[in-house]
Amino acid sequence: MPQKVYMLCGVPGSGKSWVASGLPEYTYVSHDAHKTGYVDKIAEAAASSDKPILADCPFAERELRSQLEKRGLVVEPKFIVEHPLVVKQRYEAREGKPVSKSTLTRARTIVEKADEWAAYRGTAEQVKEHLKKYAK
Repeated sequence: MPQKVYMLCGVPGSGKSWVASGLPEYTYVSHDAHKTGYVDKIAEAAASSDKPILADCPFAERELRSQLEKRGLVVEPKFIVEHPLVVKQRYEAREGKPVSKSTLTRARTIVEKADEWAAYRGTAEQVKEHLKKYAK
């Protein structure tokens, strides 16, 4: 059976890295650590890990999902949906600069993508608890 990849979708500051750091029973492939060759890194992790794979996706969800599925991986998106003010506070605390208006707009509309895909969605805390059910 092909390895499953749980794709953590959410805007910068939504809590993707925080969720992943709280799930040591997964192999986490960080987009921030692998901006080039990201699909290759996820595929390598899926081929070599006996743990479920978490891959974060701050944008271009459809493209990443398509590329992973072309490699024979089963992709299950999980959407982190936080209020734009929460995103703003987290992002600015982490980055030390203002969050972009496009990120805040996307924080309001990302729920539409989750609904389009009939994917699980919730706050960072809810997504973390939800993913604990899938850990082996």
